[in-house]
Amino acid sequence: MIERNTVVALSPRTFQMKRREYALENTKPICRFMDTAIMVGAWEGFPARLVVIPEMAIRGMIANTPGNRAREKEFAMTIPGPETDEPCRKAKEINAFTAAELYMVKDDDFPDRYDNVAFIVSPKGEIV
Repeated sequence: MIERNTVVALSPRTFQMKRREYALENTKPICRFMDTAIMVGAWEGFPARLVVIPEMAIRGMIANTPGNRAREKEFAMTIPGPETDEPCRKAKEINAFTAAELYMVKDDDFPDRYDNVAFIVSPKGEIV
């Protein structure tokens, strides 16, 4: 028999980033919102095993001019990094996978280029 589960897709409020630190501040209400989403998702009687955080929810759009490499470098993030630590902790707490995305992620192989990267967190709180 196939185990039935629930998938929960969040729709949090996001803000334009004027400072890099705003991304970390965005993760806190998103993670608090997961508790409610998990509860509502389980009303049908199946545990929520996947929480999906939409694109740009953690980071938001930045105030930037395309091609402004200095500004991109200022806002660039890493995976793992401070902005992924909170979703990792929360995934472990709720025992569910979490799918999320970060915009403008550094890659040592491509200096001065930043990627839009999706990532998955396991129920153990590890980026897989």
